[in-house]
Amino acid sequence: MQLNKELFALDRFTKEDLTLFIARYKDNPVLFAQEILGLDPDDNQRAIIQSVLDNKYTSVGSGRGIGKTYVIAMLALWALCTKPEMIVLVSSNTASQSKSTIWAPLIKILSASSIADWFDVTTELIHFKGDSSTAYIKRLIWSEHNVEAVAGYHSDNMLYLLDEASKYPSAVIDTIRGSCTQDWNKILLTSNPTLTSGYFYETYSNPRWNFLEIDSRSSRHTNKEEIDAVIAEYGEDGDYTRVQVLGKFPRQSANSMIPSDILNASFSATPPASTDMDLTVIGLDVGAGKDKSVWTVRQGNSLVDVVSLTTPDDQQILDKSKELCAKYKADRLIYDRSGIGMFLQPRMEQACGPMVDVIGIVFSQSSPDPSCANIRDWMYKRLADWFKGGGIIGNRPDIKKQLTATVYVMTDKGQIKLIPKKDIIKEIGHSPDEADSLALSCAFMGNLTAGIAINHSMNSHVVATSFANAISWRK
Repeated sequence: MQLNKELFALDRFTKEDLTLFIARYKDNPVLFAQEILGLDPDDNQRAIIQSVLDNKYTSVGSGRGIGKTYVIAMLALWALCTKPEMIVLVSSNTASQSKSTIWAPLIKILSASSIADWFDVTTELIHFKGDSSTAYIKRLIWSEHNVEAVAGYHSDNMLYLLDEASKYPSAVIDTIRGSCTQDWNKILLTSNPTLTSGYFYETYSNPRWNFLEIDSRSSRHTNKEEIDAVIAEYGEDGDYTRVQVLGKFPRQSANSMIPSDILNASFSATPPASTDMDLTVIGLDVGAGKDKSVWTVRQGNSLVDVVSLTTPDDQQILDKSKELCAKYKADRLIYDRSGIGMFLQPRMEQACGPMVDVIGIVFSQSSPDPSCANIRDWMYKRLADWFKGGGIIGNRPDIKKQLTATVYVMTDKGQIKLIPKKDIIKEIGHSPDEADSLALSCAFMGNLTAGIAINHSMNSHVVATSFANAISWRK
């Protein structure tokens, strides 16, 4: 049970009280969490805490949602309050991740604690009032081009708490280990075990590290219905389930749909001049409410335009589609018919006119390619084919970022399956709408870049529609 905050008011807390406080909690982080932070760690969290007490280096591979962030907060605040000249350094794989998933929860837990009044808090530092130099918790901000940002810290008592550790370059952790020269210099790495290479992966078999493997199903904090849904979608032994639920390394790491060398070349290349034989296809990712709708326009091997519009008005979406089809003499418009998109049928055909082949698809429906789990996975595979055939996106860094984060795993049925969109949002900070729109522009059978273009050849009304006519998800 959490103790009353008034017991720890600075105007009445004496040196004798501090001595008793340290004696009570210095060897018992769990009791500190219960009485001071108002948290009650479960068995998995206690196992992590105990490992940090018993070992210099602890590495934790776990499924999602077991409360790793809370463990980091418990250990950070406990160490700061019970050990002299304590330096606690917390971080994640990116600055935005460390701010949102580590620092914000840490401040929230501290604010609700019995000792909140002891500290001053900034965006990167938590320290005792009146002393910001000898004992503190610091949010480390680093990048692969600035590894030195994690170096230069030294104290007899020092604790590194590093989340999303599977994504850390080896040079970062090597640099951190080089700073841990004293007996009570410790490192805790936590992560979903996403990669089968790198420093975090190697801790699994490295005797210097105490590696803990934690299954989400054993945690009292996890949503069991969500877990069941993941298992149903990816299979009990599929790689995504292994990583996100079982806390096991995948049999193979998640793969980018578009190889990095091809994506980089597409990003820096100059688009070729269009020809009358280039197929012009518009992909439309329909947004609902405050979410934006995004149109991408492909002409042959070039992405020529990206347009977005935030509106809850169906008619504005239809009007913009009509405008773009006319402007670019589109041969085909393919839109997401899931969610709000279902209300656009059949008005989208009427808006775009008889010369535009309009196709509405539902991401969750079965793929026409048995190697893919559903339509969304298949259309990204088709997008990869477009890139491999010379597709050029030009200098559009956000689309490149979205495509880099859109990776796939293999299900236990041997099918390609993209990771959930919420994982991509967590990685890049927003929805991959532009990437989805571009992938939609490839969601049809046949040649992706050339053909007898309807709007480019008024005498010809022939397109590859046999597939579109044969499948149930069309329109």
